[in-house]
Amino acid sequence: MKKISAIIAAGALLAIGFNTSAYAQFKCQIPLPRDLVQLSNDNIILSHEQTDAEVYVQYKEPKHVFFCSSQWMKATEKDGKITIQATPNEFFSPRTAHIIITTEKNNVSRVITVTQNPEPGHNEYYSMPKGDNILPLADMDLSKATHDNFISEVLKNVSIDGHKIRIKNNTYESAIATHAKSMFKIKLNGAQKFVADIGIDDDILTRTVDNHGNVLYYVLLDGKQVATGLITVMDKKAVHLDIDTSGAKTMVLLFDTNGSSWGDHVDMGNPYFVLTTGKPELIE
Repeated sequence: MKKISAIIAAGALLAIGFNTSAYAQFKCQIPLPRDLVQLSNDNIILSHEQTDAEVYVQYKEPKHVFFCSSQWMKATEKDGKITIQATPNEFFSPRTAHIIITTEKNNVSRVITVTQNPEPGHNEYYSMPKGDNILPLADMDLSKATHDNFISEVLKNVSIDGHKIRIKNNTYESAIATHAKSMFKIKLNGAQKFVADIGIDDDILTRTVDNHGNVLYYVLLDGKQVATGLITVMDKKAVHLDIDTSGAKTMVLLFDTNGSSWGDHVDMGNPYFVLTTGKPELIE
């Protein structure tokens, strides 16, 4: 019985050894993409205003398929050179496109990744001003602020979709998220100034339906309108509010829909009051 077991074990080892050897020989016959298509660079980084780049290429297999599909970039190939032509990146987030080269005989591919960075001033972190006379809006009781029924409450430091709050790819030490229609009515109690960056949350960039993120804003002091405008998801910059509230008793910050309320996710980055004696409070 022991002899039979030994024979079976030896046969199994022989089979494994044969299969491993055969696989290794087969694997060695498969050419690597880098052997068949050699590139001078497969990771291109462009500045926001850079529109041209070149990649030199050599083939060991002359027959191949060249593919590039992008709304903001074109690529052409001629005489061993790939010419890349891009449009300036006028928005606030980086964008990426790919060029794919596939050999016809062995069907292996090389990929060239082209990334274009946004304008300077994005992907920044902004700290809240410090001082005994600074009161962040996020430190106040926001339960009296009104909002669309899409959300159950005004959120602090988290977007409506549950992510880090970003406005034009910038983050803030203190931030508030709400959904239009939304209103903050505040008894100023002697506050001297209100400051904030406002915009549509970057989460809305993932939406594919038109008219997502399109909100009217109004600032009123004692019922008199002192600031108004439109914020959309495609704005290049956040709107900066710097409102002189000295002498006023109440301030209303209103975010209203501009047609549909789809995607009207409004963020306020580092919203705060500059105090004199008393502290502002939200009222109904």
